[in-house]
Amino acid sequence: MNTRITVVNKKNFNIYESLADQFVNLHFYGLFNINSFNRKYLKLRYKYLFIKDDSCAIFVFRDSIAIGLVYGGPDGYNNESNKLILKNHWIKLLSFRLLSMIWLKKTIRLLLKFRFYRNKEVKQSSLNKEYRLTGIVANSNYRSQGIGTILVGEFIKYAKLMNYERIIVKTPKDNLRAIKFYESLNFNIGKDLKNEVELYLKL
Repeated sequence: MNTRITVVNKKNFNIYESLADQFVNLHFYGLFNINSFNRKYLKLRYKYLFIKDDSCAIFVFRDSIAIGLVYGGPDGYNNESNKLILKNHWIKLLSFRLLSMIWLKKTIRLLLKFRFYRNKEVKQSSLNKEYRLTGIVANSNYRSQGIGTILVGEFIKYAKLMNYERIIVKTPKDNLRAIKFYESLNFNIGKDLKNEVELYLKL
């Protein structure tokens, strides 16, 4: 089977905008529940991922099927993109959530969080030359085939190309498998957060 890598960034997003559905579908392999709200939100997340020049989404394809995905950008970009999503689309997102009342509380919490988000946090963190790995997922039918290692390897190449000093990633403390995976790729344990651990890799 033919395997290929596709790197999407701000410069070529217009060419690869059609990959939004692949981006969405990959998230349903364990990261997100399948529902109308998540499908709508993830399409917006893909679009607003590229608000920063250095942000990227890297796909692994087998033939024409996306079987893996990793994405990220300058530290702080994710909060800024979520803020813009809520600013420009909160009415639509709220209407989707209202269709399922169990999501209402989460929506209000998101609105409050990003309503008081301070832009200076993005500016300060970007000076550290830290590149954040925000999400990584593989099609469950192709796991244990080294897809994750390929994805992180390509992500490291891209971060180096953009002249970043280190990569950072957060994962739940109880996700020992993920922690061991990153450590096997020479990541070191950094900040000990409340329910998460932050790992870093110097470039």
